[in-house]
Amino acid sequence: MQMANIGLVLKRDAQHARDAARAVVDWCRGQGVEVFAETEAAAALGVEALSKVEMFERVDAIVVLGGDGTLLWASHTVDDQTP
Repeated sequence: MQMANIGLVLKRDAQHARDAARAVVDWCRGQGVEVFAETEAAAALGVEALSKVEMFERVDAIVVLGGDGTLLWASHTVDDQTP
C-alpha cells in the first residue's frame, strides 16, 4: 500500500529542519505523495497548510524533523487525537 499523503512537523526556527523538509517534499512529489505541513512551515515549503489537529486527522503518516522535544510533542499530539 502506497501512502497517499504525509504531514510534516518541523522544529520551529530550525534551518536544518526546513532544509531537510524541502528534500522530503521533493522526494514525495516525485512519488505522487501529497505533503501537508503546519501553517508556519507550509508557505516556506510550498505545500498546503493544515492546523495540527487537521493534519493528524488527514494524513497517513507524520514525518518529524527536529529534536527530541519536537518528536515528543508530535507523539503526545497523536495520542491526544487517538480515540
